[in-house]
Amino acid sequence: MDALEPSVDMRDESGGICPQFAVYEKWKASGEPIMTIVESTPSGICITDEDGVFEYVNQAYCTLYGYQLGELIGRHFTVVVPESHRAWLIELHDKFISGTNEVRGEWPVRNRAGEELFILADAVRVMGGDGRPKKVTFVVDITARKRAEEELARSEALLREAVATKDKFFTILAHDLKNSFQVLTGGAELLVLGSHRFSPEQILSRATDMHQASLSALKLLNNLLTWAQSQTGTLKCLPQKLKLGAALELAMQPLLEKARAKSIPVAFRVAQDATVLADPDMLNAVLFNLIGNALKFTPKGNPVTISAREDAGWLTLEVRDAGVGMDRDTLERLFRTDCKSSSKGTEGELGTGLGLILCREFVERNGGRIWAESTPGAGSVFSFSLPRGGAAASS
Repeated sequence: MDALEPSVDMRDESGGICPQFAVYEKWKASGEPIMTIVESTPSGICITDEDGVFEYVNQAYCTLYGYQLGELIGRHFTVVVPESHRAWLIELHDKFISGTNEVRGEWPVRNRAGEELFILADAVRVMGGDGRPKKVTFVVDITARKRAEEELARSEALLREAVATKDKFFTILAHDLKNSFQVLTGGAELLVLGSHRFSPEQILSRATDMHQASLSALKLLNNLLTWAQSQTGTLKCLPQKLKLGAALELAMQPLLEKARAKSIPVAFRVAQDATVLADPDMLNAVLFNLIGNALKFTPKGNPVTISAREDAGWLTLEVRDAGVGMDRDTLERLFRTDCKSSSKGTEGELGTGLGLILCREFVERNGGRIWAESTPGAGSVFSFSLPRGGAAASS
C-alpha cells in the first residue's frame, strides 16, 4: 500500500493533510520491524483513537472491507458497521476505551459494496505517546464459516423435522394396523369360540368385517412397501410418453366391481389423443388411488367424473366426485405424513391413510404437482398436473 502521496480523501476541509493521516504516516515511517509484520499479515488490523476514528489500517483490513486506504483513515469505524449494530458497538467502544469492558466476539459488518460479512474481532487497549488510549483491533473474516454453520443448522432443523414427521407417521400407521388386526383377531376368536351360537347371517357379517379388515391391512402394507422403496431410492422413476385414455382404462379395471356395487356411473371426459409424460407404474398408482377414493366417498347412485385438459405443455387431470366432501381442516391434512387423513367411506370402507401420500410422492417425482378442493356435502375435486407427452406412444 503506497502511502507516500495522500489522496484527496486524506485532506481536511482547508486542503491540508488530515491529522489522522499524519498519524498514519508516523506509524508507517516508524521503521519498527513489527510494522513489516503488521503490513504483511493476512489478518486485518486497525488502530482507532479514543473517539473511534481510524488512525491506521493495514492492507488486509482494506482488502477485507473493499475500501482504499484514503477512504478509511480519518473516518469513524462505524463506516464498516451495519446501521442496526452501530449504537451498541459505539457503546462497546466507549466502555473499552474507559477500561471497563473488552471487545472480543463475532458480529456482522458490511463491505464497501454493501455485502454483509461476518468477522471475528479481538481488541487490545494501548496508550499512545500522548498518553491517550487507543484501540488496536485484529479482524479475521469468518463469513464462509458462518455461512457453513447456518447451512448446517438449517440442515439439522430439517432433519429433526423429517425424523419427527416420520416418527408420527409410523405411529399413525401402527395404529391403523392395530385396528385391522383387532378386528381380525376379535372376529376370529368369536367365530372359533361361539360360532354355534351365531346364525348364518351373523357369521357372514363377522366374516365380512374380517375380510374388509384383512384387505385394508394388506393394502396398507403394500402401500408402505412402495412408499419405503420410493424413500430409499430403490423405486426407479422412468417417465415415458403414455396415452392417458389407456392409462385410465388400466387403473379402472380393479375398480369396476366397486363402481357397479355402489351404482356409481364413472364418466370420462378425456381427449383420445391426450398424452402424458410419466412413469407408467406410478401413474397407475395415482389414478387407482384417486379414483378409488372418489368411489369410496361417493354415495350410491352419484356420479364420478374424470376429465383432462392440456395447457402450455402440461396436462391436468381432475377426479370429481359428488360425495361427502371435506372441511378445511381435513383438506389441510391431506398429502401430509405427520397427521392422519384417512376416514371411513360412505359404506364403512376402511382406508390406509397412505394412498394420498403416495400420490403426492409419485406426482412430484414425475415433475408435477397435486392438490385438492372440497366443500362439505358438495363433493371433492382432486387434481394433478404432469408434463404432456407430445406425440402419443403405445402404453
